[in-house]
Amino acid sequence: MADKIISAFPEIDRSWLLSGEGNMLKPMETVFVKKSDGIPFYDMDVTAGITESFADVREEVQYYINYPPLNDCDAAFPVYGDSMEPDFYPGDVVLVREIRNVDSMLWGEPYLIITDATCDNLRTIKNVYLSEDRRSFILRATNPKYSGDTIVPRDNVLKIFLVKGKVARRQL
Repeated sequence: MADKIISAFPEIDRSWLLSGEGNMLKPMETVFVKKSDGIPFYDMDVTAGITESFADVREEVQYYINYPPLNDCDAAFPVYGDSMEPDFYPGDVVLVREIRNVDSMLWGEPYLIITDATCDNLRTIKNVYLSEDRRSFILRATNPKYSGDTIVPRDNVLKIFLVKGKVARRQL
């Protein structure tokens, strides 16, 4: 039974599971692995603010995160900026899954939005809503200091990813 639990949740420490002593979770560096199992982590600027990104920079995988409950995600990125606090803090790592059918989106949930040059090559995490005419996305921050909506035409969105989870890593 312990083997099944550990294979499903590798972050759980085996000796804690068997004896109840010590730490329940393994050190974080054992969850972040240097092999191609798991979710690729890209150390690129994903802002919880509206900033321009540079689309001509090729992103390299830094390492892989092996966390079985979220291993169906497509990528992981660090969060910069504070417009999505308290949901996401600078230094958190978000795990995202690409959305291919925008009609199946969960409106009001946080998404990573990547736009084309017409919308300044944005890469931002925001709560996303659909405009009344269904032709634009409305991007909203969680932090009340950043009130106001950003309207992005659907045609200018290159990719959209649902934020499925995060690893709290408040070091920035």
